[in-house]
Amino acid sequence: GDIDLLVTNCNGPVHLLRNEGGNSRNWLLLQFQGTRSNRDGVGVRVEVRSGGSQSTASYEKVGGSSYLSAHDPRLHIGLGDPQKVDLKIHWPSGAVQSFDDVEANQILKIRE
Repeated sequence: GDIDLLVTNCNGPVHLLRNEGGNSRNWLLLQFQGTRSNRDGVGVRVEVRSGGSQSTASYEKVGGSSYLSAHDPRLHIGLGDPQKVDLKIHWPSGAVQSFDDVEANQILKIRE
């Protein structure tokens, strides 16, 4: 959950932005593996709802956002205070998966 950021520029200096604030909040790291959808899960939409809350946060797995560089292909979701959340995964194929009471602070591999 304690993410650092490395920034590169063409013909420019490299900058390392370190997160010195520690890992005091909860998070989830989601890795997708499609079978009917594309292998990397590009286009997956994730709805996150925390314990009894009426509000839902949505995230989408995108690809192709870097030029001559790479980024972590997993979807990093900052949760804040909640220690458990409910997930609803919408795959590009139309498949939908639901997971209730998912513990925070873990890496999950989700297969279609």
